Amino acid sequence: MGECKQFASLPAHCPMLYELKNRESVMLKNYFKTAFRNLWREKTYSMINIVGLSVGLASCFIILLYSVHELSYDRYDAKLNRIYLLTMDWVIKGLNWTEPLIPFPAGPALKAEYPEVKEYSRFALRQCRIEYQGKSLERIVCASADSSLFKILTLPVVDGNIKEAFSQRDYAIITRRLARKMFGSADPIGKVIQLNWPTKQSYFTVTAVIRNIPSTSTFQADCILPISAFKKSMELLSGTNDYASITKKNEILLDRWGPGIVNAYILLSHGASIESLRSKLPGFSSEHSMSHFFPLALHLFPLKDLYFRPQTMVNTYLIPTGNLSDVEIYSTIALLTLLIACVNLVMLSTARASTRTKEVGVRKVIGASRRDIAVQTMTESVTVAAISLPVALLLVELFMPTLTTLLGKRLPADYDSSFQAILLYVGVTFIAGVLSGSYVSFYLSRLQPAEILRSKFSRGHERVVFRRVLIGIQMVIFAGLILASITIYRQMRYLHTKEMGFNDKNLVVFSDLGISGVDSTIGGRFGALESDLETLPNVSSLACGDRVPGTQYASAMESLPNPSNPQENIIVDICGVDSDYFGALGIKMIYGKTFAQASPGEAKGAVIINEEAAREFKIEDPSEQLFNGYRILGIVEDFNFLSFHKAIAPTMFFEKSKDWNEIAVRLTSMKGAQRTISSVEKEIEKFDGGKPFRHQFFYQRLDTMYGSDYKFAEMIIYFTALAIFIACLGLFGMSMFVIQRRVKEIGVRKVLGASVTSIMFSSAREFATILFISTLVSLPISIHFTDEWLNEFAYHINVSEASVLITFVAGVIIVLVAVGYQALKAATANPVESLRYE
Repeated sequence: MGECKQFASLPAHCPMLYELKNRESVMLKNYFKTAFRNLWREKTYSMINIVGLSVGLASCFIILLYSVHELSYDRYDAKLNRIYLLTMDWVIKGLNWTEPLIPFPAGPALKAEYPEVKEYSRFALRQCRIEYQGKSLERIVCASADSSLFKILTLPVVDGNIKEAFSQRDYAIITRRLARKMFGSADPIGKVIQLNWPTKQSYFTVTAVIRNIPSTSTFQADCILPISAFKKSMELLSGTNDYASITKKNEILLDRWGPGIVNAYILLSHGASIESLRSKLPGFSSEHSMSHFFPLALHLFPLKDLYFRPQTMVNTYLIPTGNLSDVEIYSTIALLTLLIACVNLVMLSTARASTRTKEVGVRKVIGASRRDIAVQTMTESVTVAAISLPVALLLVELFMPTLTTLLGKRLPADYDSSFQAILLYVGVTFIAGVLSGSYVSFYLSRLQPAEILRSKFSRGHERVVFRRVLIGIQMVIFAGLILASITIYRQMRYLHTKEMGFNDKNLVVFSDLGISGVDSTIGGRFGALESDLETLPNVSSLACGDRVPGTQYASAMESLPNPSNPQENIIVDICGVDSDYFGALGIKMIYGKTFAQASPGEAKGAVIINEEAAREFKIEDPSEQLFNGYRILGIVEDFNFLSFHKAIAPTMFFEKSKDWNEIAVRLTSMKGAQRTISSVEKEIEKFDGGKPFRHQFFYQRLDTMYGSDYKFAEMIIYFTALAIFIACLGLFGMSMFVIQRRVKEIGVRKVLGASVTSIMFSSAREFATILFISTLVSLPISIHFTDEWLNEFAYHINVSEASVLITFVAGVIIVLVAVGYQALKAATANPVESLRYE
C-alpha cells in the first residue's frame, strides 16, 4: 500500500506507474483465474455452496422485497412529511378509541383559524357500482373529496386539465386503470357515467384522467367525485334516518360539531411547526365541542405512519393497513435462512482450508503478501456468491407468485428490475460473499510459511471447535424453526377443531346490508325480506342481526359499572338480533326464553345476556335482577362471537326488526348451494338493487378472519423447509469432508473387525452430539418466541413435551439423512482401497 501511495503522484506517462497498474491488473485476473480453478477442482463442495447460497439469497430477496414494499407506503408522495390525517379520540363511559372521522366543519375551521394549515381536504370513501352504456363495474372505490385533495396528494393528471376539470358541477376524475376497464381505447373525457352515489341514478361527467394511484398508497380510489356528492348523501341521510336519539336534535349532520362523519387531510405550510399546531388543538377542540355528550378531541396523525397505524384506531374502512411485526418476523427469518447458507460456505471453506496450507506456504515463499492471500481467498467466496446470484434470481422469478399470494401482497411489476431492486440484489450478494470469506481469509493469510513447509503446522483444535460451533449455529436455527412450525400447525388445527358454541354447518353469511347508504330501500323492510327468503327452497332457517358470529369486531359496546367495584367499568358488547337468531344458529339457552319463544309483552323492554355477562355482573337470580336497566329475558350459553384472538366478552342482545347488517342463511343441503345463493341475492336486490353486498360460506368467513394467521403459519413452514434443506446440504458436505479425512482410520477399523453399524455410529456421533446440545440451546429461545405468538390468542394450545420430542426426533432424522449416506458409503467400502498404499 505504501508503494501505491508513493507512485500515485507520478505522471500518467511514467513507465513505473504503468508497470504498477499492469501488475495490479494481472494480479486481479490471476485472483479470478485461481478462484475458478479451485472451484472447478472441488466440484461437489462448490455445488453445495452455490445451491445453498442461491436458495438462501432467493429467500432473502423475496422477503426483503416484501419488506421494502411494506415500508414504502405513501413514500411516493412529494409532500409526505407535511401531510397529516385528522383523527378524533373518544372517551365515553370508560371506552377509549380513535377514529379518522371528524365533524364536517372541522377542516375549514382549522384553515381559517391557524396559518400553519396551508390546505385541507375532506374525503369519504365508498364502494360503488359504475355503469356506462350497459357496461357495469361493481365495487369500484370512489372518493368524494374537496378539490384541494389534488394540492395535497401527488395525483398527476395524464388526460384533461385539472383546473378545467373542477369547472363541471358533477365531475368525475378517474384513474387510467378505470378508464381502460370502462371505455377501452376510446377517449373518456366528456363521457357521462352513472353511479349509485349519492342516489341509485347519479350522473357524473368524466373531466380528467389521472395516473394510477400507486399500490403503496393508503389513499386508494379509482374515481374521485366532488365533495357535493357526499354532502348530498348526508342531507338525504338526515332526512331518512332517525338520528334524534344520537344528537338529541333532528339537524343536518353537515352543520354539526358532533360525531365524525368524514375523513380529512391537512397540509402544513412550509416551515410550520407541527408541535405548535398540536399544542393549539386542545383549545380548538374545547371551543367547538357541541356538548359533554360529544366531547371533541382532535389530533394530527402523520400520513407516513398511517399504514402501520395502531389497532386502537377504528372505522378505517377502505384504508389499507399493515403489520409491522410481520415485517420484522419475516425479515428475521429470511436473514436467518441466509445466515445458514453463509455458515455452510464458511464451514466448508474452513474445513478445506487445511488442505491448502502448503499452497499458501509456497505462495508466501515466492513473494505473496498477507494481503494477496486474503484477497485471493475472499475472491473465491465472492465468486461463489456471484455465481449464486443469477440462480437466486431465477428462483425468485419462479416462486415469487406463490409467496406473494401467501404474503397477501402484490408487488409492483418492476419489482425485479427497478434500480432499487438491483441495488438490493447486488448489495446483499456482495455482503454475503464478503462475510462468508472473512474468517477463512484471515485464517489462511496469517499462516507462517516456515511452520507449514517444515511440517510443524498443526491441524489445530481451534478449527475443529470453530467448525462445530458453526454446525451448532445451523442446528439451533433449524431446531427452533421446527419447534415453531409444529406449534403453529397445532394452533391452526386447534382453531379449526375448537367448538365455537353454535352450529356452523351449511351457513352462508350475507354482509354489508346495513351499510346501505342513502339510496337504500331496504331500511325498514327487512321483515318483508326475511319472509321472502324463508320461502325459498333449500333454506332451512335465517339468523339476522347487526353481526353474526365469525367477525373481528363487536357491532357496539358500552361501559357499565362493575357491581363488585363501582370504581371500575366492564365493557359489554351489544348486538341487535331478530327474534329467531338463537334458534337459527343453534345457540343453547341455559335460562329463560329466546325472543321467538316469548310473547310480545315479555320481549318488549327485555334483553338476553350470555353466561359471561351473568358471571361478571354477579347475576344470581335473573328473574329478580335488571341488566343495565332492562329485564333479563334469558341467558344463552357462551359462544365465540368474535375470533379466538379475543376472550368471550359479556354480551347483551336486544331484539330489532330492521336495519340488520348481516343475514346468516342455513341451507338444508349443500347440494345446489350456488343456485340457492343466487336466489337469495335476487331477493336482496329487489329491496336494494343499487348497492353491492357480499356473501361467504361460514368456513370462508373463518378463513378470512384467520387469514393473516394462516399465511404466517404457511410462511414459517416454508422457511423451515428451506432452512432444513440448506442445513442438510451443509451437513452433507461437512460429513463428506470429515469421513474423507478418516477413510484410512475406517479401513483399519474394518480390518480389525468393526461392524458397519458401529462405524456408522462412530461417523455420525459427532453430529448427533452437536444436535443434542443445539436443541437444548434452541428450546428456551424458540419456546419464548412461540409463547409470545400464542399469547395473541385468548384461546390457544401450549408448547407440549410431545412437540419438543418431535423436534429432537426430526433433527435426528435430518442429521441421519444428511450424514448417513456418507457414513454408510465409508462403512461398506472395501478397506483394501483405502489401505492399498500403506
